[in-house]
Amino acid sequence: MAFNNSTIGSLLSSINHEKTKHITMLYRIRRLLELGEKGGYLLVRGTGDKLLVTENQKVIYDRVKFNHPVTKIFGEFVERASESINGARYMIGLSRRLVDKLIVLLDSGVTGKYISNGLRDLEIESQFVEEEAGLARLFFSVLGNMHLSKTLLRAISETGSFDTERIRLIKMNTGVFDDTVLVSGMVVPNGVSGRIRRGVNTTLGLYSCALDIPRTELKGTVLLNGAEELLRYSKDETERIREAVDALTTNILLVHGSVNSTFLDMCNRRNIVVLRIYSKFDLVRISRGLGLKVNETISGRNRTVVKEVSTIRAGEREFTRVIGNGQIRTIVLRHSLREVLDEYETKINGLLNGLKNKEDLLVDERRIRVKSTGIVAEAVQEALEDEDVPMVDSDRERCFFYAMEFIATVLEVDEYLVAQPDQLQLKEPTHLQEDH
Repeated sequence: MAFNNSTIGSLLSSINHEKTKHITMLYRIRRLLELGEKGGYLLVRGTGDKLLVTENQKVIYDRVKFNHPVTKIFGEFVERASESINGARYMIGLSRRLVDKLIVLLDSGVTGKYISNGLRDLEIESQFVEEEAGLARLFFSVLGNMHLSKTLLRAISETGSFDTERIRLIKMNTGVFDDTVLVSGMVVPNGVSGRIRRGVNTTLGLYSCALDIPRTELKGTVLLNGAEELLRYSKDETERIREAVDALTTNILLVHGSVNSTFLDMCNRRNIVVLRIYSKFDLVRISRGLGLKVNETISGRNRTVVKEVSTIRAGEREFTRVIGNGQIRTIVLRHSLREVLDEYETKINGLLNGLKNKEDLLVDERRIRVKSTGIVAEAVQEALEDEDVPMVDSDRERCFFYAMEFIATVLEVDEYLVAQPDQLQLKEPTHLQEDH
């Protein structure tokens, strides 16, 4: 076959176009990766124009809108990696370093298809390191505060569990992180309703009803002909309330419903603690924690014995602690900014849920080494050398292959996805600000 200058020129043009396409794509992808890798808090506009202060990569990429379809693919991989502790951070960092290595290979003439196949055909092995980092380093890498990390470790040690039902968290919008404490039992985010503020080694009942007597007359009209009838009616109502209070078999009432003032006054005289539960979710969690069924009426007899119910004051707010017989601990998380409290609540619950079903809890005891040979394998191994993200060892391999699959997919993108350069230009959203 004879080649003329035109044929050779066309072939070179095609090769250069393919190389330019992939290099351009990787440069634009690198900007996308740098957004999640640089760390720090970002102010992101969420649904309903609500502003979120977060450093969670998944939340950032969910809220920030880019125009190119590749970002949709990237978002799917980030979501999968986010199921592991530090998974998204590991995948994004490794992908960014690998992109730098692959741009050099592409510029030297290696084709995108060759690199893509090499990434998918990689063989790896686990290499043991001398020291195990442990959960302390893992927690600190996520929380960034040693006091919070130690508090969470202590909660896990005392409960022997990663279950969020046994390790609970309540937010106090005052103080700083170093004021955070671990307390026994559960904490309700409000104070008691009456004058009796504490009960020790006594009975407790849960009620999903109003703290009042039945009032059948409210279904119709009551005609009172004079002051004497009104007085008798009032005395009769008070007597009925007194009888209802005397019939109670518990000394601590946790009520999800309204509280009648006369009923509350009678409970004060009987030294009965009355605590209102404003959230149905809190009522259900307390029921699970105490192993106690909820009474649907005030005459219900379901009860249990608790060690203590007492009031805690933080700033101008009051909280109530309920200590049962189970191994439940509550982290009282304190900070002056509500947005930061919300962010750290998500982080702590994410740590617990990420470890809950793990059989292997080894952290940074094994590192990934590439067994394959060739220029692609060498580039991947070089990208791994700078990896310093604490992870559970069983999660690291999965997130490694997420990064390889994402880059391989990018290098296989069809022509139509890069036909419009403007669609690939990642513009800095005006509502994103980095917190310094």
